[in-house]
Amino acid sequence: SFFFFFSTIEQKGIIIHTGSVPEEFSNRGELKDYLETVGFKMGSSVNKKTNYLITEDKESSSSKSKKARELNIPIVNWKEFKNLNNL
Repeated sequence: SFFFFFSTIEQKGIIIHTGSVPEEFSNRGELKDYLETVGFKMGSSVNKKTNYLITEDKESSSSKSKKARELNIPIVNWKEFKNLNNL
């Protein structure tokens, strides 16, 4: 049913985004909507369930970037994320 559909499309993983929003979106809400339509969920904090941290500044010393490195979570830019997921 409807709920089942939504729980299955979220199976691709959890994305955390930090820094400036990719140019093709006018705000973070649009990015979140896009990620959900292609099967990802946008989370708010990095933890062991996070699949990717998306940022244009991969050398950032932000707390999200530090946490992602500690947990060995891939840190990718938007273009890399789209290529990795055939988007």
